[in-house]
Amino acid sequence: MRTNPNKRLYKGRSMKGTFKFGDRLISESIPMQNIKPGDVIIYRRRNHEKNYEELVHRVISSLPEGMIVQGDNNPYIDKTPVTDRHLLGKVVYVERNGKRFPVQSGLIGLVRARISHGLGRVRRRMWTLILRMGRSLYGRLRRSGLPGRLWRPPIDKILLRTKDGPLVKYLHQNRTVALYFPSNGRFLCRKPYDLVLSKDKLTLL
Repeated sequence: MRTNPNKRLYKGRSMKGTFKFGDRLISESIPMQNIKPGDVIIYRRRNHEKNYEELVHRVISSLPEGMIVQGDNNPYIDKTPVTDRHLLGKVVYVERNGKRFPVQSGLIGLVRARISHGLGRVRRRMWTLILRMGRSLYGRLRRSGLPGRLWRPPIDKILLRTKDGPLVKYLHQNRTVALYFPSNGRFLCRKPYDLVLSKDKLTLL
């Protein structure tokens, strides 16, 4: 973040879903005792290189040793509580595309952040499951041999001589879809052409 007393340009991923890269955050100085759980604050801490960096996270709770904070997009809370000497301000507005919006804070902001983070985690897990199912179904389809009986794309074969040995290129509509290196038996193929092309079928082309 750029250091400006009242406005800072946001960049990062810890508050993704609440802020976007390039948002301009408007903060105000406020005593630590007036900060409530759910407020979004700007604070500073030392990084691994012992240099100070500015962070934007949401307050989860307050303890005698400081405020416990967490990024809306982070799965874990920060290890070190934020104390008064680390606090730089409370984020009250965000400017995006020339418009200014208030930042949800307090209990409402905390609840909305928790719901958003929970839904995001569910979406990521569902997407991972869909990808795994898709890969499994794709592999079964390829092993079945059915695509090769239904789809016979015209494939051109070109033999090239390179300094590393012969190289065979397989093209469909002037686009390289597979490569074969006879010297080491390596075979590379683009999807979905791997449904109809395989190393053991190259001699049939």
